[in-house]
Amino acid sequence: MNKIYKVIFVLLLCAAVPPYSYAIDSKDSAKIALLKIDQAFEKGKLSGRKYLDTVHAAMRALNAMGVHFKQKELLGLLDRYKKVIWSDPAFEDQKRTYYAIFSNQAQMAGRNGEMLYYAEKIGKLEQELTDKHSVTALTIEMGYYNDQNSFHKTRELFLGAKHEIAELLNRAVKDSTKAADLAQLSTLLSHAAKAAYTLKDTLLGHEVEQYLDMAGNIVRKLYPSDLEASSFIRLNKTLALNYKAKELADNKLQEAVFRMMEAMLLDEQVPDYLKDYIYFNIVDRKVAYFLKQKVNDSAAIYLAALEKMRKDDGSAYNKFAVGQFKAKYLFNLGKYKESADTLGNAVQYLDSTHTQLVKDINEMMYAQAKAEEQQLMLNEAAVENKRKEQLIWSVSLGALFLVILGIGIFLYIRQRQKRKFLEFKLNMARNIHDETGPALLYAKSLAKSCKVIGEDEHMRAELESHIENMMFVIRSLSHDLKSDELHSIGSLVKETETTLKKLKALNVFNYEIKEQLKENRFISHYQYSQLKAVLQECITNSIKHATFDQVDISFTEAGNKLTIQYSDNGAGWQTGASSAPGIGLNNMKERVRLVNGEFSIESHHPDGYAIQIVVPLR
Repeated sequence: MNKIYKVIFVLLLCAAVPPYSYAIDSKDSAKIALLKIDQAFEKGKLSGRKYLDTVHAAMRALNAMGVHFKQKELLGLLDRYKKVIWSDPAFEDQKRTYYAIFSNQAQMAGRNGEMLYYAEKIGKLEQELTDKHSVTALTIEMGYYNDQNSFHKTRELFLGAKHEIAELLNRAVKDSTKAADLAQLSTLLSHAAKAAYTLKDTLLGHEVEQYLDMAGNIVRKLYPSDLEASSFIRLNKTLALNYKAKELADNKLQEAVFRMMEAMLLDEQVPDYLKDYIYFNIVDRKVAYFLKQKVNDSAAIYLAALEKMRKDDGSAYNKFAVGQFKAKYLFNLGKYKESADTLGNAVQYLDSTHTQLVKDINEMMYAQAKAEEQQLMLNEAAVENKRKEQLIWSVSLGALFLVILGIGIFLYIRQRQKRKFLEFKLNMARNIHDETGPALLYAKSLAKSCKVIGEDEHMRAELESHIENMMFVIRSLSHDLKSDELHSIGSLVKETETTLKKLKALNVFNYEIKEQLKENRFISHYQYSQLKAVLQECITNSIKHATFDQVDISFTEAGNKLTIQYSDNGAGWQTGASSAPGIGLNNMKERVRLVNGEFSIESHHPDGYAIQIVVPLR
């Protein structure tokens, strides 16, 4: 039984499900294994946490063995996994794991755009949950930038998160950070080491090695039985040393690294699926090493092994890497023409990666949207088929109820509108009578006086002023007729409160508004504008002339009269004092008089003052 079958068999045992007859294709076998894990969970053989851990372990093993799925396939395979995570707040931390699976699969398959998309999802989730960098997201991004030879960006990412990484390692000793998290961190550190040594930053590279040693010591001390985590950290430390040896041209250290990797291949405590990755690293790095040393026989052996491993790999970058090695080998043999042709073909593969990146992002977004939409439609169809008969009855009864309810609402609204219209007409009739009648009578008296006693400058001015006020009243009544907006006592209260809120932001004071209103009665536009101006003048006077920190306003409706009481807790003024309000007070009195109201003011020096306005309601 080959390695893929062994791993799947172990996973099925962990999931407490019976062995299954596998198909020849390893991808099909993996799908069957994941399906069996889902079935074990549905039958109650696995708890939610155990189910999530088992699926995650399975995907890590399959990823390490090079079993890759297209994004559409993975969305379907992990549908149950996603639903379990999103259905329980206790699994909030697993959302990052879900996206990490997609990102790792995309990375191993060379779908870089998709990989970065999911890395960003992980980073955003981490920021929302902890307000810190995501180790997983940083690991993916650093790996991507290293593959693109953007090592300075990797170094910037590491330096930006170095403080948090140090805190994580220090905290791990105290609160027993998960071994898997430390293993993940070691991969990040490996990427950071590669960037540091490639950029000849040996000080930073040495610091990264110290962090790797800390992670390894913590796992060996706290999790001695976790062979997987310790193997990951051990491998990443070896890779860091390999980058160091390569960039510093230290052949002795390079040969020591090869011995370390070969020892891990023979170590029974290292998981089998990880050995495949170690073997690939040995082959890949020995090709480069022997080509550089011009040991062509050894280079040919490892180059053949690398070509075999990369035979079915669709990644343009990996094809470029193999082509580059082959061109170097041919160059060492003196076959310069073949070497140049081979290198040219390899560069063509590399140039195609930019187009592939954009294509990956578009395909990923389209596949994700389409898959989720199709899944939603399938779920809705299943529910509809299962409850078709009940749904028809429910819809029929619901429709009948809605028709009856709609008719009732329509009649109610129509009746209510009719009442409002009649009320409005009555209100307007009263306003026209009450506002214009006395004004016209007074104007007539003034005109008659002018006729009897002759023209008087003061009386003519009074008549002009009164006529102007009558025109304003008529315009206000016209506004009430044309406008869709109907003013009420409630809107006056709201407007006053809005003014106080705005002024409070600029001046330090508190306010309280009390209402004793029987109903939200309509008032004319004329009454509304005059009373609004009076209240704004009161507030302005307090701010200009008083040292206060509290304003109190009350609105009381009783006996077809509206009483407004305004006061602040300033000092007020002594009777006859020059500091008493002047023009503003006269303006308020005049405005209240124009709406046939009563205005009174009381000073309670040194305890503030109070203004009372009483206006008849129509």
